[in-house]
Amino acid sequence: VGVSFLMIKLARRFPKTVAFGLSGASAFLAIVLVTNVFEL
Repeated sequence: VGVSFLMIKLARRFPKTVAFGLSGASAFLAIVLVTNVFEL
């Protein structure tokens, strides 16, 4: 709960930075998933 509250405060202060971080994290997760699938 505390982490999500901090994320909301950060999102209100730095919307561009949070959006960039979320898109980067989701892209990283997608790459990891794809590489795991191809290794199988």
